[in-house]
Amino acid sequence: MNTKSVAALITCHNRREKTIACLESLQRAEVPPAYRVDVYLTDDGSTDGTGNAVKELFPDVNLVEGNGNMFWAGGMRLAWKTALDRKKYDAFLLINDDVIL
Repeated sequence: MNTKSVAALITCHNRREKTIACLESLQRAEVPPAYRVDVYLTDDGSTDGTGNAVKELFPDVNLVEGNGNMFWAGGMRLAWKTALDRKKYDAFLLINDDVIL
């Protein structure tokens, strides 16, 4: 079976609880065996402990640090670029940090 790779891209800024809930729901999601999902999260300069919480609770998440001025589009672009630099993906899934799957 040829496994398809998907990069899930998320960006956040000072929304620790919402971001954690989103990542928890993504972790619980049933992914078909033919797919592998890697998560890339841009923490755009959060001061509420979001980045540290993600590192502690979700060690498999690829955490990217923003400068606090990227906003949604810039944060997603940084996550996308980081994913492209690391691996060739078959698809990209853009997720808002307040989405529960």
